Parts: sequence; C-alpha cells; structure tokens
Amino acid sequence: TVSVLYWTYLQRRWGAGKKMNIPPDTTSEELVSKYLVRILQNPDNAECMDCTARAPKWAVVNWGIFVCIRCSGMHRNLGTHISKVKSCNLDKWTVDEVRWMDKMGNARAKKILEARPRRIGTVLGERTPNSEMETLIKAKYNNLEFAHKSKKPPTMRAWLKRESKKGTTKPKKEKKPKKDIVESDSEESEELLTEASTSPVGSPNGVFGQVTGDPSTVDKRRDELLSLFS
Repeated sequence: TVSVLYWTYLQRRWGAGKKMNIPPDTTSEELVSKYLVRILQNPDNAECMDCTARAPKWAVVNWGIFVCIRCSGMHRNLGTHISKVKSCNLDKWTVDEVRWMDKMGNARAKKILEARPRRIGTVLGERTPNSEMETLIKAKYNNLEFAHKSKKPPTMRAWLKRESKKGTTKPKKEKKPKKDIVESDSEESEELLTEASTSPVGSPNGVFGQVTGDPSTVDKRRDELLSLFS
C-alpha cells in the first residue's frame, strides 16, 4: 500500500515520462547534481531497471539506466566496455552524462532492451536469486537477447555526436556581384586606368615639343604654333 501511494505521489508531482531541458553549457557541479536528483525523482526511474527494487541509487551511464546496489555489482562484473557504473551520490558527474540519463531513463531503455519477451526466469524482484539475476543481466546487456532485432540500441557517444551537429549548419556562400566590363578586377588595373586617363594624347614630338591634353586642345595649340611661322 505504501509503495502504491508513493508511486501515485511521484506521478502527480513530476509526471511520468517528463523530461528536463538541461542546458549543455552547465558548468556548476552543484547544479548538475540537482538535475540528477530530479531525474531520479521521475516515476519512470523509481525502480531498478533489472530487479524492480525501489529507489535505485546507482546508474549504468552508457545504457542510461538506474539500478540498485546489487544489480550495479553484477553490471560491474560485465566490464566497463559493457556497463559503466556510477554512484548517483558519491561519484562526480558531467553535464553530458546527466543529459543522457534524462534522455534515456529506465522507461525508454526497457522499450529498447526488453522489446522481446524474456526467456530466462519468471517473476523478477528483489528476492530473485543472484545466479538468476546474473544470467539475466548478461543475456540482456552483453548478448542483447531481448533487444529489438532490427534496431541497434542507442549509445551515449552516438547521441552526443548527433547533439553536437544540431544547430551547426554550413554558412551559405555569398554570391559575388558581377563586375561591370569597365570596372577593374584589382588595384593594379585601377592604377593602369588612371595612368591611361592622364597619359599624353596625340603628343607630337620634335620642334613643337611635347603637348598633352585632349585632341581638340592639341589641334588648337598646333594651329597657334604654325601661325607663328606663316
């Protein structure tokens, strides 16, 4: 009766399946610990993932699940390449680990890791013999005997990789404006155009010297000079 009332209380206060939007740039260890406590208070995580013991205080980080102290020891025996165990109270947590625990949780993990019916044991609970629990945990996590055949169980590394790609779109290349034919393509060509505009035009040499200017001015100056010899 007490467990039923406790479960109802948690559901009314937090709501089953409710997830938190944890900022990925959180650096405060105290704040990270508070987020982890809130995740543990979610009704989805009120029982051990494997033996249904109440109020689990240990976690298997790479699977995103919460377990009791007995099952945590069995997970340790599988090796860190299968199950990475951490204490919710004693160990130091990173914000990415806490975000992953919030993303997965026991309820979602059961849909993935227990998609097919169990073929080992009958009713599991706190009084289930250790030998039977060890066989179940090894079959579930090491051999993936109960997981969905066509869907590979998600991992924390793959999830973080997808999260890092979100919101990082490639910048669009700016289209360069089409330059007019008269415009130069560089400063050097602009200097050449400037020199061309001030260079001598129709400049006769010899006795008349060098005359610069536009053609009409040159012709007028030439006529004036010729009139002196007439």
